[in-house]
Amino acid sequence: DDLRRYMTMQWDHLRSRTYLAMYRLVHSELHHFPDLMRFYGNEVVERSLRLTASIIARGIARGEFVDADPLVTARLVASMLLTHALWYERRTLYDSSMNECADTVRDSVIEFALRSLIPAPGAAKPLLHPNA
Repeated sequence: DDLRRYMTMQWDHLRSRTYLAMYRLVHSELHHFPDLMRFYGNEVVERSLRLTASIIARGIARGEFVDADPLVTARLVASMLLTHALWYERRTLYDSSMNECADTVRDSVIEFALRSLIPAPGAAKPLLHPNA
């Protein structure tokens, strides 16, 4: 439930006008300012990934998720959300994909991520990953 709520909140943030404007600015101009780019990477991107990884690590420790590297998994989750949020904002560029409403796209991404983390029935309880 924690990861689902967090992903829903992230989806809303990624689709906000503020974020979309910042994303365009960051990706078009930040490479001109290496110190600022490093700061953004450490203080914005990495901080968000660490928060996501902590939620995933708790799920692993409780046996709710498969044993996986929480930080790698956080990057996968973040990339799916970001990519689909950006694609959805440009959905008119595509003939057949992304015809669904934003909530349906969001729910599909979240369900895919969560299903990939749920252990197979009868699987042994995973141990907390050493990097968590």
